[in-house]
Amino acid sequence: MSLDEMKRYCQEAIQSFPSIKLIVFTGGECFLLGKDLYEMVSYVHSYGLKSRIISNAFWANSYDAAYNCLKKLKDCGLTEINYSTGDDHQEYIPIQNIKNAVNASLNLEIITCVNIETRNDRNFGVADFISDDEIKKHLSINRGQFRVIAGMWMPFTEEALKQLPHKDKGTYTIQCGRCENLFESVNIMPDGKMIACCGLASKYMKYLHLGSMCSGKVKLLYDKQFNDFLKLWLFVDGPYKILEFIERKKIEVPELKYDSHMCFYCACLFSNPDYMHIAQNYYKEKYDNVMMKYFLIHKNN
Repeated sequence: MSLDEMKRYCQEAIQSFPSIKLIVFTGGECFLLGKDLYEMVSYVHSYGLKSRIISNAFWANSYDAAYNCLKKLKDCGLTEINYSTGDDHQEYIPIQNIKNAVNASLNLEIITCVNIETRNDRNFGVADFISDDEIKKHLSINRGQFRVIAGMWMPFTEEALKQLPHKDKGTYTIQCGRCENLFESVNIMPDGKMIACCGLASKYMKYLHLGSMCSGKVKLLYDKQFNDFLKLWLFVDGPYKILEFIERKKIEVPELKYDSHMCFYCACLFSNPDYMHIAQNYYKEKYDNVMMKYFLIHKNN
């Protein structure tokens, strides 16, 4: 996507949805945009909006390198930055890069968050990160400016699937709840396509692809989601409970026994033709209940 296209799509979204307050640049790895990233942060700032970057900090191989990079972004108007790390990330990016980046962004008074991959078999977790003396110090003096969170990781391979912890059916976690990401943002992919959410596997699920931004009809692409009952169902019940409904139709759903990310359950739903067939054939049984929940949620917000 060219710089002109990024600016045009951003402008269309802002003009179509005046309630937008924050623009997020993610990936992949958005620092691969080079100078265009600085241009876009400055462009967003010109509208009086906040901006957030999500990165693996590959560019922070020293404190000075991190500081110089982030100082330019701060001068462009950057307000927040999130760093991603954990076992998978650390195969390629040393944890010291994250520490360098954290030190630099906090010294520049940029709101900072570190998201650490979390799963049962992990070698590196939140406790390991916050045991570092510098990180402890930052957590104590930068309250409200610095967070470290455990981000549940989802499998993308058969081998990773086997490593997921099991859970008893009927045992619910926050990942079994409704999908609050739907309808909450305008999500644009590097190829100019608009997608329904920013979930981990959304780009692999054609069902969540809304159309091309080239049409110049971002509001139309967004609004047409509300004519899709399955998206409303995901919004009020979430994919886990839809899979439970499908299993009650006498079809085995082995994914229900895994304790994983909500996006994992969503990917399982949309990647299995048998599951989709059941949902399409029996959705009317849930219609009234789903619509009532949707209007109650909408009313309370």
